[in-house]
Amino acid sequence: MKRVLILTVAILSSIVAFSQKIGHIDRAALIKSMPETADVEKRLGDIQQEYITAYQNFEQELNTLIQEYQANEKTWPAAIKDSKMKAIQTKEQQLGEFEQSASTDVQSQQQALYQPIIDKAAKAIEDVAKENGFTYIIDSGLGVLLYMGGEDILELTKKKLQIPATPATPAPAPKK
Repeated sequence: MKRVLILTVAILSSIVAFSQKIGHIDRAALIKSMPETADVEKRLGDIQQEYITAYQNFEQELNTLIQEYQANEKTWPAAIKDSKMKAIQTKEQQLGEFEQSASTDVQSQQQALYQPIIDKAAKAIEDVAKENGFTYIIDSGLGVLLYMGGEDILELTKKKLQIPATPATPAPAPKK
């Protein structure tokens, strides 16, 4: 009796396991295809360019101080040389702090600008999964997909977001 019960539970478990519908999507490809992504990329590029320009100006000021010091160090009295050297060191420190601050700001801006797109994509994936009876959706873009079974829901999700379908890749011409 105990064996029959165990066998019955095992059979029912395998039936339940096989009745689950699994899909996959390359979430990064979906996000890249969303129109909002191009706007975010342009905005981030503009922000980065502003920081690059400011950095170059800082760097030019530092180079001017260094050139002035090198040109006059032999003729300046010790007090002026010390003062100019401190000015150079201060400018180098400011440049390093600016670089760090700029990098941190660009990363936080990137996170803030992409988050609504990521949320929208996640909601669309969830809606498509529910509408089509999927139990699991696996992100195939992460490189951890061991088997490409199930359905790719990228095109269904693009349709949900009203993004044009990706054109099919033509088959390679046969070799002669």
